Amino acid sequence: MSHQPGRSVPLNPWTGLGFCGWLSFFIVTEQTLRDLYGLDSNARPSGWLPTVLGFVLRHSAAVVASVLGLTVACGILAAQLGLVTDFAQLIPDDTRSVVEQRQGERYLGNTSLLVVVIRTRADRGGGPGEDAGSRARQAARSLSEALSGDPEFDFVLHRFDRAFFERNALLYLTKDQLEDLEQRLDRRIRAEVLRANPLFVPLDEDLDSDPDGAGADNPGQGEPDIFDPETFRQLYFKDRNDLETGEYLVDSTGTTYLVLARPIRPPVDINYNKSILRRVGDHVAALKLDDRYGPGLEIEFSGNYWTTTEENDAVKRDLANAGLLSSALLLAVVLFYFRRVRAVWIIFIPLVSGVVVMMGYVKLAVGQLNTVTGFCFALFMGLSIDFAIHLLARYDEERGRGCSVFDALLTTYRETGRASVLAAVTSSVGFLSLVAGDFEGFRDFGIIAGGGIMICLAVIAVLFPAVIALSLRFVREARFAGFDLGLASQQRRPRYARATVLIGAAVLCLLAWRAGYLEWEDDFRNLRGGSERNLETADLVRQILGRSTQPAVRITDSLAEAAALTRACNSEREARAERTTVELCLSLADFLPVDQAAKLPIIAGIVGLLSDKRLDAIDDDERRAKLRELRDQAPRAPLTEADLPAEIVASFVGISGDKYLMKAYPADSTWLASNNIRFAEELSAGDGVSDSDIGPIGSAMIMADLMRVMKRDSLVIVTIALLAVFAVLVVLFRSATKAMACYAPLLLSLSATVGLMQLLDMRLGLFNMIVLPSLIGIGVDNNVHLFHRYQLEGRGSWPYTIKTTGVACLMAAVTTMAGFAGLILAGHRGLNTIGDLAILGIVTATVVSLVFLPAAIALVEWRFKGTCFGVFPDHEFDGGKRHTR
Repeated sequence: MSHQPGRSVPLNPWTGLGFCGWLSFFIVTEQTLRDLYGLDSNARPSGWLPTVLGFVLRHSAAVVASVLGLTVACGILAAQLGLVTDFAQLIPDDTRSVVEQRQGERYLGNTSLLVVVIRTRADRGGGPGEDAGSRARQAARSLSEALSGDPEFDFVLHRFDRAFFERNALLYLTKDQLEDLEQRLDRRIRAEVLRANPLFVPLDEDLDSDPDGAGADNPGQGEPDIFDPETFRQLYFKDRNDLETGEYLVDSTGTTYLVLARPIRPPVDINYNKSILRRVGDHVAALKLDDRYGPGLEIEFSGNYWTTTEENDAVKRDLANAGLLSSALLLAVVLFYFRRVRAVWIIFIPLVSGVVVMMGYVKLAVGQLNTVTGFCFALFMGLSIDFAIHLLARYDEERGRGCSVFDALLTTYRETGRASVLAAVTSSVGFLSLVAGDFEGFRDFGIIAGGGIMICLAVIAVLFPAVIALSLRFVREARFAGFDLGLASQQRRPRYARATVLIGAAVLCLLAWRAGYLEWEDDFRNLRGGSERNLETADLVRQILGRSTQPAVRITDSLAEAAALTRACNSEREARAERTTVELCLSLADFLPVDQAAKLPIIAGIVGLLSDKRLDAIDDDERRAKLRELRDQAPRAPLTEADLPAEIVASFVGISGDKYLMKAYPADSTWLASNNIRFAEELSAGDGVSDSDIGPIGSAMIMADLMRVMKRDSLVIVTIALLAVFAVLVVLFRSATKAMACYAPLLLSLSATVGLMQLLDMRLGLFNMIVLPSLIGIGVDNNVHLFHRYQLEGRGSWPYTIKTTGVACLMAAVTTMAGFAGLILAGHRGLNTIGDLAILGIVTATVVSLVFLPAAIALVEWRFKGTCFGVFPDHEFDGGKRHTR
């Protein structure tokens, strides 16, 4: 498949360059840190790190200016990022529903409708004698006429041509019904003629008997009056509800009318959608509908053009509000933890710069954001601030010991910096594993997060010392109090460790068991961002139209093939009975009478019965007029598709005029993913009926494939992410047992998070599914920092490690939660699920890392006096004396 406009390409040149840069950064930085790590901690290290660090401190202003210049350039790129809410953009181009959708658009043109809903109230305005219904009807007619003359709309409808079916009503009867009608007319006319004769005396037994319970000599007392339109419909059209419809698209109260308009372009471009809505608004303003038809007139929109626009605006608005709220919370947390204002710009200047550069990378790598990746800004605000917090916390720790600025920064980068690189690399690998799936939402997110987290780390690593040095030129650094060197090594049995491990293990096992019962979110109404009024309007539109506005469509080369597909679809529907998901299948052939050649002679006989000579004998003028009307409207020739009303032909014939459509209307709500899947499976019964047909196509097919691809990829991707993270930990620690010490808490926290989701009645869905791979990176981050510090300090150092690095991990977790907190208060339900799951997962991972993991290692450390397979360091904790210069 060719690349579609606006579609992200997972491996474009910029993405490849980003991967190469990521790999180079990792190799160079990790090898350098490994070399430095092997040096004596009391010796002044050599190599390029001290040289580079000294250069940054001496030229801090130039470094800050250079990075900020890059930030501005990336900000200009990031400002061009768009947001696509089309679900078809989230599944592979070669998926059947997408392939046939693109292919079908060539023949169908645009199939989406803009629905204009015109309401009016009986207690508001209006001219003399005008009720609410007539005012709404006149407004609908005026707007329909205006839109019909607009070149941006190729089809506008506000009423049906009922006169066509009334004129040709006889042809839509069955042959048996026509014969019955002929007999009834013959009897009734003979009876009318006889009744008109004052000398009439009933002698013929045939005339005295009547199958409907009344003698022909006394018509009207028992036999239905077939001259009455309603009686006529009940006798002959009660089973043809699919063809029977009101003249206007109006609700049951008669105060709400619809105007259906089809723009010339589909609703895939949000700017085009907004321009269409503005055009309709301009027509409404130009027509002055409020002045002409009363101030009580209300005009609303429904359909894809409105819902995609509303969804897009809701997501953008909520993300902006969430960003502001998250930034305010992050600021408050930083001030609370570091207790000085200077910490704000030391953290936030590198943080904001890194996130903006990352967003510029997003523009180059994937081109635009989609429904799944739209929240990445909040994610990276929460993730990236962890690096800055760990660096500043360690810098303050070293300064509190009396180290110089240079020595404090050098130790920070040599130890905490290395842990940050390890954590970032494992998180990045976890994110990059998403590229292995077919689900475009996952692939785009993997590209964005996998490269973005390394970009943020690089920018923060460069700017952090420069901002510190630059700030020292203007603000005097507060005097650091002497740092408490910590506790001595604990050789005695740790208190409460056994109880903590036993209780924690029991709780984690229970939650892991409940995780198996987690369900998927099936109702897309729980993941949308529009208002409740929009849902109510959509339901009203469906009630007025009598069926769904989003049918599945099959495209054929001939009317006969369309009719064959319709018969197959209806046969399958009847065979499934109550299990069917199809309400009705229609093609243009259903609007043409069948067996017309056999019906026309019978109709000719009926016309003969209604000759003027016989009708003149009827003394009832009203009855005589109705019979003449029936005779004059009786068809004399068979109907063809060219005779059908234009609105019907336009609905069932492609834009080229040589393609015919079969439409299948869903019986159940298309908001439910399970309904869409069953609907798609039922329609597949029509495969093979026609070799040349295309389809079925439609939003239900897209949503069905979307759920299939996402469910299939989710398990695979999470498995790959977990395996990839473990492999990276093994490589970085050069030990499978040490890697497992960091990895096991991650598995426990993930299973506990999923179990808590089930207990709290949370479900996995289109939006929050992407949080699970994020939790892999977030969960392993704290473990790496804690375990790395523990390895440095030695056996028995867990109290000291928790007091130092553990507190920084706790604050990093709080800031990450603050980054997601804004999503909880968003109006978009999908964004709510992201915030809910992210905070639940972060809390769970933090508890496991800071409570269960230290207790477990302290307990095992006390039980095993050796190194226990190399997991524990071979040197004892010296009470922090190794930091003494």
